[in-house]
Amino acid sequence: MYGSIMAVRNWLYKIGWLKSTSFDIPTIVVGNLEMGGSGKSPFVDYLATHLQPHYTIGILSRGYGRETKGYKTVNVTSKPNQVGDESLMLKIKHPKALVAVCEKRVEGINNMLSENQQLDCILLDDAFQHSSLSAGLYILLTQFSSPFYNDFVLPAGRLREFALNKKRANIIVVTKSPANLSLAEQKKITDNIKPNRDQLVYFASYKQADFIQVFGSSQQIEKEVILITGIANATQLKKEISQSFNVLKHVELADHFEYKLQSFKFLKEKEWSTKSIITTEKDWVKWQPFLTELEGFNVHVAPIKVEMESEKEMVKEVMDYIEKIKKAW
Repeated sequence: MYGSIMAVRNWLYKIGWLKSTSFDIPTIVVGNLEMGGSGKSPFVDYLATHLQPHYTIGILSRGYGRETKGYKTVNVTSKPNQVGDESLMLKIKHPKALVAVCEKRVEGINNMLSENQQLDCILLDDAFQHSSLSAGLYILLTQFSSPFYNDFVLPAGRLREFALNKKRANIIVVTKSPANLSLAEQKKITDNIKPNRDQLVYFASYKQADFIQVFGSSQQIEKEVILITGIANATQLKKEISQSFNVLKHVELADHFEYKLQSFKFLKEKEWSTKSIITTEKDWVKWQPFLTELEGFNVHVAPIKVEMESEKEMVKEVMDYIEKIKKAW
């Protein structure tokens, strides 16, 4: 029933009964078919890193988890409850980019263009299902461990719409793939995806980059650590950290978890054998009001690094699209 409702909705947009808006500026959607966990924000970060040396970019998302509504520009001093944790993280990592949040993507793009007419392109985080926007380039992400072709529509599975809607994508990226994935395995997955002749399929591995100290007096991470995460799926992160450290305690919280004072009370409930805490970049941006609770501990974040064997080819596809649209302006 849920999938049928989504199918009818998409059909109404297709035949023009519901309005879909396109823009002259290059618009690049990064999205997925399943509910969360495919690594959209790290991939937007990855694209921004490669595009920003060449273009003036904007990044637009819904701002999931915020308490505000409507259009808001994200500043490095914004509060996560005002703009969302992922949007704030992206702004901190890309301070020169125009980062904004808005539930209605068309309204958001119009406001961004009014705010900065020099934008060369806009990246949209999680807008694959926003049919009111007709974007120029669609990048569909799917997890290696749970690809969309093995899943079902809600509530039987985790898909937001039927898998056949992969056809909207120009590029399909299998995220969180093993770094040493064989060509035979890549071909097997590609065959299961069944891309049409115009769709490109790439594989991306998500790795933990070098730790960054963000709080405390010691840059050294002790052998025993406390891991605190509020992300969709922390399995891979814990696995990687456990290869080098002994995780004494993993506080695994819901994605976009809203931290409060009592969230850190456990740190003072016992005499820990370690003073090293590891968390994610997305979690750290929400910890600023609670730094007194962290006194005596050293906090390090574990950034996510996206790596692709076909990086130059994939980035070139995106840049070629941007250049093609810019020439038509």
